[in-house]
Amino acid sequence: MKKTRELYLSKDQFDETHYSSCFRETYLLSANEALHLPVWPIVVLRSDWKYRWFRHENYSYLALEIPLEGELKIVQRDHEFLLKRGDIGLIHPGEDSLLKCGPSFYCQKTSIVFTGALLADLLATSRLTTKTMIHPSDFESFLRVAGEIEMLLKSKDRRNIPEIIGKAMQMLMMLAEENALPSDDLFERAQDLLRNNIMHPFPITRIAKALGIDSSTLYRMFLRHLQISPGEYVRRFRIQKAKHLLKNTRYPVHVIASETGFRTAAAFCAEFRKRTGITPLAYRKNPDAKNKISFA
Repeated sequence: MKKTRELYLSKDQFDETHYSSCFRETYLLSANEALHLPVWPIVVLRSDWKYRWFRHENYSYLALEIPLEGELKIVQRDHEFLLKRGDIGLIHPGEDSLLKCGPSFYCQKTSIVFTGALLADLLATSRLTTKTMIHPSDFESFLRVAGEIEMLLKSKDRRNIPEIIGKAMQMLMMLAEENALPSDDLFERAQDLLRNNIMHPFPITRIAKALGIDSSTLYRMFLRHLQISPGEYVRRFRIQKAKHLLKNTRYPVHVIASETGFRTAAAFCAEFRKRTGITPLAYRKNPDAKNKISFA
């Protein structure tokens, strides 16, 4: 694979003629200068993408990708996830990733790129290294801090450096706080309720009510732990259970479809093939064959 240049570079390296029609950037210090600070937002980059994509290889920084309109797909750590307004994607130092527009083929986004002498330690101690997407409970407050950083960088006033460092720390700590896991017991109960009701699935509102929380809290809980929604968790679990039944029983396909919550055998076969790449009968004949991962 041919290595492409990184999009987020220091001001000295930024190719203005190539990107000026699509991007607006804000700098104050170069990447080399910023390396001596504890943590520093090198650039706040606003961009409009139409049918665009970009690949990072062995990325040098931490990038926060913040969609404002449309959708952004990120492929990282062999997993593809879709971001919309309200989500924040994390592109980690030293990793490969692919960014592209979502189903609407359009994305307006803000990107904030961090470096600094203490960045690696901050990411590790806050467990942000385990995350590729976060859904903040107060997205507007997060955007407000991003805007404050942008305005301070635009000032080109080096007297603002201490305040900018403080804002950068505040932003990372906001993410770290969102990454603080809810009660493991509550999350385990939520999983049990969803798994135990796949044949007659409860609406998400009823699951949340049974746990004593609201639907949005339940949704954020699954995003924090697994980076998927409760509905997607159920869909993946159905396929996992179907695999187990196909491998360990001789139940007909229509019975397995019913046991895993599908209304018809045809619907089950279509979903199974979509998620694994093979039919249920082909899987039964060769369950150890390499196929797509259906549950993360």
